[in-house]
Amino acid sequence: MIARCSNPNYTHYSYYGGKGINVCEEWKSSDNFIKWANNNGYDKALTLDRIDGNGNYEPSNCRWITRKEQSHNIKNNQNVTINGVTKPLAQWAEELRINRNTLYKRFYKGLRGQDLIGDIDKKCSCHYLNVITINGINHTIKEWSKITGINENTLQSRKNRGITGEDFLKEVIVGGYRRKIV
Repeated sequence: MIARCSNPNYTHYSYYGGKGINVCEEWKSSDNFIKWANNNGYDKALTLDRIDGNGNYEPSNCRWITRKEQSHNIKNNQNVTINGVTKPLAQWAEELRINRNTLYKRFYKGLRGQDLIGDIDKKCSCHYLNVITINGINHTIKEWSKITGINENTLQSRKNRGITGEDFLKEVIVGGYRRKIV
């Protein structure tokens, strides 16, 4: 950490010290850094991460995370926004169980957002891919189910069939009585 920020001969100095990233005075003492590390979740399986990648190495900007989490923070990741959620492309592939190469090929063909993942949202239970807007009100399928009493599977089926708007929440029969929704 100190070498990458203060030694111009260090291999990756240009990405750290060369960009003005520093180590706080407190951490220049290894005893102080070790004390902070042990009090803040240090484990030899974790790596030190700067929360703000342009910020300094200091207690308020650092945390311990896994190597996998760290790999999502590198600058050459392709970050993609789908339904208002931004994540690295590799993370989307893993989470949506889409072959990583397939997703990258789609991305480099120029596909973005919903077009990038295709019909995967019909099969995925990811809450942010199942947001339904009716009369300007946004809720996930799970939330609409709780509000209306309509089974989640019924709502998912309606979404898969392309039913939108007010038709998405038809009348339901609850306890023998018709219940008007929305």
